[in-house]
Amino acid sequence: MRAATLCLCFGLAGCLPITAALWSQLSERANEPVACATKDECDVSWQKAIEWVSERCAFKIQTQTEDLVETEGPLPAPSNDVACRLDRVSTGEAGSAQFEITARCGNFFGCVPEPLYLRAAFHDEMRAAIAAARMPASSPRE
Repeated sequence: MRAATLCLCFGLAGCLPITAALWSQLSERANEPVACATKDECDVSWQKAIEWVSERCAFKIQTQTEDLVETEGPLPAPSNDVACRLDRVSTGEAGSAQFEITARCGNFFGCVPEPLYLRAAFHDEMRAAIAAARMPASSPRE
């Protein structure tokens, strides 16, 4: 029994650096700003961000303006469903903005999905959408 316990402890300890490294990478992705440069680019990206919230957050959209999207919720424990708030914050330059998402639940023990993971996924997908919006439209081949 003692040998089994030691093996389990050493095995779990071996996973900790990997978990910490992955958590660190996830945190970097979640905290890197999502920014658009022009009003047209921001308007298109904002619509994609609203779709993202509608599809991936657990609750229905309760409030939607040109600068804010907020879902219902969160529910109190034991619910671990995630509620989201999305803000479009002007950066002061002509039409440019940053998108900020907040995810939370009412469960002290954690949310599903983890809010940091949800923010990282949002940031990754929005950066890709903004990059795609910046690419010139290709002309059809003849």
